[in-house]
Amino acid sequence: MLRVAVLASALSLAVGEPISRHVMPNPFFPQGRIVGGRETNIEEHPWQVSLQAYGFHFCGGSIISESIILTAGHCASYSPDLVTIRVGTSIMESGGSVHQVDQIVRHEKFEKTKRGIPINDVAILKLKTPIQLGKTSQPIPLFEKGEEAIGGVLSTISGWGTTIENGDHPEVLQTVDVPIVTKSICNKAYEDMFGGIPDGQICAAFPAGGKDTCQGDSGGPLVIAGRQAGIVSWGNGCARKGYPGVYTEIAAVRDWIKEHANGRIVGGRETSIVEHPWQVSLQVSGFHFCGGSIISEDTILTAGHCTVSYPASMMSVRVGSSKTSSGGALHEVQKVVRHENYRTGFYGAPENDVAVLKLKSSIALSKTSQPIPLFDTKENAPEGVLSTISGWENLQEGGNAPAVLHTVDVPIVSKTDCSKAYEPWGGIPQGQICAAFPAGGKDTCQGDSGGPLVIGGRQAGIVSWGNGCARKGYPGVYTEIVASTQHHYQSPGRIIGGEDAVIETYPYQVSLQNQNAHDCGGSIISANWIVTAGHCVYSDASTLQVRAGSSFTDRNGTLHKVDLTIVHEKFDDDDDVPVNDIALVHVVEPFVFDDTRQPISLFKVNETSRTGSWGLVTGWGETDDIYYEGQLQSVAVPIVSQKKCSKVYKTAGACLPAGQICAGYLGEGGRDACQGDSGGPIAINGRLAGIVSWGFGCADLNYPGVYTEIAYYRDWIKKNANI
Repeated sequence: MLRVAVLASALSLAVGEPISRHVMPNPFFPQGRIVGGRETNIEEHPWQVSLQAYGFHFCGGSIISESIILTAGHCASYSPDLVTIRVGTSIMESGGSVHQVDQIVRHEKFEKTKRGIPINDVAILKLKTPIQLGKTSQPIPLFEKGEEAIGGVLSTISGWGTTIENGDHPEVLQTVDVPIVTKSICNKAYEDMFGGIPDGQICAAFPAGGKDTCQGDSGGPLVIAGRQAGIVSWGNGCARKGYPGVYTEIAAVRDWIKEHANGRIVGGRETSIVEHPWQVSLQVSGFHFCGGSIISEDTILTAGHCTVSYPASMMSVRVGSSKTSSGGALHEVQKVVRHENYRTGFYGAPENDVAVLKLKSSIALSKTSQPIPLFDTKENAPEGVLSTISGWENLQEGGNAPAVLHTVDVPIVSKTDCSKAYEPWGGIPQGQICAAFPAGGKDTCQGDSGGPLVIGGRQAGIVSWGNGCARKGYPGVYTEIVASTQHHYQSPGRIIGGEDAVIETYPYQVSLQNQNAHDCGGSIISANWIVTAGHCVYSDASTLQVRAGSSFTDRNGTLHKVDLTIVHEKFDDDDDVPVNDIALVHVVEPFVFDDTRQPISLFKVNETSRTGSWGLVTGWGETDDIYYEGQLQSVAVPIVSQKKCSKVYKTAGACLPAGQICAGYLGEGGRDACQGDSGGPIAINGRLAGIVSWGFGCADLNYPGVYTEIAYYRDWIKKNANI
């Protein structure tokens, strides 16, 4: 039968009669299963849910908002009052929370072909009670209409399907990575037996078989780079060679999802404050009126026009909550400092549209309340780079503000093109930047006046103005952070330019210490193991210790003795350039995981660090080539291509070894692993991509930093640490 999950015979015995289900006559389509994958935890896949009837799991699904689940159409044949959703747990029968289903909406053109293949295989489930979003329950961003899942790109599938063909369901969530198969190849595979695959479907599998949506669940998500590209639908057998798994293509049904999700996902998506911990709500008498961002424990950055109508005594700021009406903490405003040259131009466009709010009480920093690093003076937001905006503004022009924080990604538009678009307004003033998709549909309509525009984890702009809401041809306009950085963004006694960091933001970061003094950085990868650079481990294990859970190297957190070190057997630094520069350090007492101590996920074997993607480097290294910093530091740097990196180092007489990647600002300098530490992490999208290794000088404009590549050594890590 089709990979339509059905309740086991035990369910029939338990309730007296079977629940209605699809019984497909074709023997080539077994139930959703998990074969050849690995156990995982819900924190790695917080959008994953279990669809259940009478407590029995029958399908997977994914959270796309706090009250809406996305699944396969063939999973949606039961009455809503029989179905519950378990969220926030790795165990399908316990933990997390259970939510009743209020309404099931299946695609109106869902049907099965004569050969039993489902088409338009998508449905949404609306919940009676909202999901409490947190680290184990998060909505997943979706692929956009027309966006292609490129052949060969690795995707991730997850669920509780059986681990062998015709086997039992596992108790613990399973996951596996499989490459996307081109539609032409997939069509050819299924052409003789099933007439090919229908429009609106994509495929994924290894050519040799052994891994497939057998590792997932009907209705569960297929994810590429943190966004959902497909829904587990059907296939021939379970991970059989020559027959890829087939998935409903999100890009093909994106408009349908928008239309039937009650307007909750319009251009952007619901999000959690944990993803945007700097976001705040400015309020008067308990009502939200503008957004803002935390730039220090007692300072909020916002737009100047947000501070014109109300005195400081009437204003308060809600921090640490995804909602404007509850949660987090409220802080009274002590003082408003608006730019002295703020004004409204002849055509109504604000100029020098920036202000800071000083709070009466300090914000308690945590995973939901964090200052955001700012773009540096004279730094440009490159045209075409994706930026992120967030807030509680209207989801559509003239609409109501949402109850839950929303976010959307939009590309930066050149100042020339933006000025041309706004010629009727006299162009855009100096000190402003723009962002939008040419076709419209996404804009700061999904953000807030005064809220942040973020690039690579740093704030590049402040939501300011625009013509309407996400209108085609009219980008959103933002105050450019760099225009007034020196004067307005400093807070007494604080470093606000993007240097200081707190351990709650980077809980995997540790200090590797020799003779009780900080020597190198490292990253937690399990309860007892850290990974660091090979050149950091040059003495006996008995002289080493690890400080974890602290923003400082000399206090707080916990100290752990080291009983074993494993340096790569082919590590060599005799020629000044280290090769195979990686080591593992084992601690005696395991790390107790909490907000300040967490393992970081690792890049997979052969996974590529894409050129231009942003890497976050952290540590306690030098901040200006001479000064050693006591508080944790962070910096965002772009990945540099292997070809370009090899070329610049070759001209200096150095050879870039295999298994290394590069990151930095070629031609600019100023930011590099100089702000990090030898042995410390470079993370891309929250996963460990590299280890700080070497470079020429510190943030030299001609030479990027060089990092040991995790993907290259992933098998070595697994072999020696069983991770």
